[in-house]
Amino acid sequence: MGTPLYPFTFKSLHEGGPAVTGLLRTYLSADDGHGDMPDDTARCWQLVDSDTIVSTIANGPLAGQSLRDVTAQAPQDIVGRRHRPNASFPLCISLRDVGRTDPLTVCPESTTHVGEREFRPNNRFIYSLDSTPDARILAGMGQSSTRTQFLASLNQQAMRRVVQEYIPRPHDAFFSPSGRVQCVGAGNLVLELSDHGGPPLIVSVWDDDQKRPSDEDLQAALEAIYLQDRHPRRISREEGRTRCTRRIPIIRHCPSFNIEEIRLLDHLFDHTAGRTYHALVLIRGKAHIETDGAKTALPLGGVCVIPAAMGDYRLYADSDEARLLRIALQTY
Repeated sequence: MGTPLYPFTFKSLHEGGPAVTGLLRTYLSADDGHGDMPDDTARCWQLVDSDTIVSTIANGPLAGQSLRDVTAQAPQDIVGRRHRPNASFPLCISLRDVGRTDPLTVCPESTTHVGEREFRPNNRFIYSLDSTPDARILAGMGQSSTRTQFLASLNQQAMRRVVQEYIPRPHDAFFSPSGRVQCVGAGNLVLELSDHGGPPLIVSVWDDDQKRPSDEDLQAALEAIYLQDRHPRRISREEGRTRCTRRIPIIRHCPSFNIEEIRLLDHLFDHTAGRTYHALVLIRGKAHIETDGAKTALPLGGVCVIPAAMGDYRLYADSDEARLLRIALQTY
């Protein structure tokens, strides 16, 4: 008997943090399924398959099984034809309530070892859900900054003048491939997406009580940064007044995945053809999926994975408008 294929939803995994804004709890309060979230939750993992934490399927005949085990049973049927047996699921998604500004970080363009630790290439994507008035997101080098200015600003607030700093608006997006510096400031509620859940290299911290990178870590981080990365890095929200169901491309030219936003006012038919899974994230409103007569409700902020070999499915809005992100493997 083969592995059952149907839309998978997952149990949320909560991580506490030293400070939270409360934006995550407010955002998820519109969905009754998040009532058991601890008050100090800083990160809510919605899809993850890493060395230390793995998602568990929440619905259907495979409920209670780990994403890793289910993927190992039918890797190509679930992930796509190119997926290697025993490889991790190639996508991590979480919601983050950022109460304290992150360090400035970067991921290397090739696997880097610092002592016994391994740092891997990673494509990182941030989607803004909400923010306080003073919140900022940093991504990429400043258009006129130099290497000398960058090095002189390490571990200082002056670093904000050397990298590109943005005031996030809801539904703005920021894409950071390997080699691009990135930092999410305090006061942000973001959806974070990446190839894997491994750590980035720390480049710089902001406060004296934050642990600075060792000389060896800093050297690896500086070698990883693409210092000529000076183009604007905000992917601005699309604000057209067209009132119809439509699909809006966000990321097209990433080696790992493509991302589009779905504005759903009624229904949308789609399908997987074996090449890639579809991961759907409901970011606003209410919606559900129907496949062969079965109905699967989409939890707000949660992830639903449509297996690569499942075929046709239909999305329906259960509110005036629903917004979703659809993530799939890059297949060109």
